Amino acid sequence: MKKLLLGLITLSLMACVNSNDRTFQGKSYELNSAELSLGHALYTYLPYDRSGVPHNLFVERQKLPASQIGLYAEDWYKKEQGFRKNDCQLQFKTYQNIKYATCDFNSGIKHVIYVLTTKEDQGFAKVYMSAQKIAENDEHRLVQELDKFYP
Repeated sequence: MKKLLLGLITLSLMACVNSNDRTFQGKSYELNSAELSLGHALYTYLPYDRSGVPHNLFVERQKLPASQIGLYAEDWYKKEQGFRKNDCQLQFKTYQNIKYATCDFNSGIKHVIYVLTTKEDQGFAKVYMSAQKIAENDEHRLVQELDKFYP
């Protein structure tokens, strides 16, 4: 009986630990960190399989007043470009009606894809950072996946 109870407790704990992990492009990603505050959150996901090109997936969630929902992407991109300064210049693109931006960095991280969405009263900035330049076909697949991805 003790072994059965211990096994159930262990299984329950494992389910709790992995409940925030997500699937992205058919691969499992671990929630590496989450910074939560009132109306704002920043999630960092890392692939469990780290054998490929090093990359990270960040999602920033922000509660928005109704008057800001339509301006979310424009305001967020202005803030991001100001933060990046001379690191890179955001390039705005559209693929299958999904608006997104890319950034080729001068040093460090080589390529970033930004997809911004709103859902109900929240804005989501989904940021994929790669250590290598991403081919256009791969970029398009990533954009489609980022558009559907939520923490």
